[in-house]
Amino acid sequence: MIIKKSFFSNPKNRSKEERFKYVNRSGAGLVPSKSYISYGSDYWDNPNLPMGYGGYVYDGRFAKNAKEILSYLNLTNKSKMLEIGCSRGFLMVEFDKLGISIKGIDISRYAIDTAHPLVAKNIKLVDASHVDIEGSYDVIICKDTLPHIKRERLPFLLTNINNHIVEGGCLIVDIKVAESNSCKELTARFDPTQLSILCEAEWCTLIERYIDKDVYASFSELF
Repeated sequence: MIIKKSFFSNPKNRSKEERFKYVNRSGAGLVPSKSYISYGSDYWDNPNLPMGYGGYVYDGRFAKNAKEILSYLNLTNKSKMLEIGCSRGFLMVEFDKLGISIKGIDISRYAIDTAHPLVAKNIKLVDASHVDIEGSYDVIICKDTLPHIKRERLPFLLTNINNHIVEGGCLIVDIKVAESNSCKELTARFDPTQLSILCEAEWCTLIERYIDKDVYASFSELF
């Protein structure tokens, strides 16, 4: 069952106006570097690119989010969590500080190699859209992860996730959506790593087809 609930908000994200300015600029939409497409240094740490993170450093931005999730779901030090698409593990750090056991997986070797030292040992290089997840979890988090998966691999990934959530557990997703064809085009131009650009209704249909646990979902548009 999908429950509309937003656990994540980040005032440091670019505004819609800033994104429009980029895609309307001359040259926007050109094929980015291999480093960007493979979630390498250009994606995370190149300040000269208008897309990507431009320098992704730990600043405690997820501390409030972790506390809210812990309180809302009544998590304890016996709870087990997994973050899929954890990047450098900055959200994981906040749960670790709260005494919650959390593991992370990501497809970016660069992000893992530069992960936060507090949780680096708990992050593995795994593509869960192709490889079975290890372990069982009370909570699995996919924050801004699902749109970066090829459309044809989403059924495998969602089934994979569902199979590794314990009874009574849940999935938390935060998803960027596009509610019109023009917004889908703008999203693709702004960030070529977004491989499944769907509207909210399409995501809900997919999730409900493959997940039979509670899903706390938040949806927002880039444009």
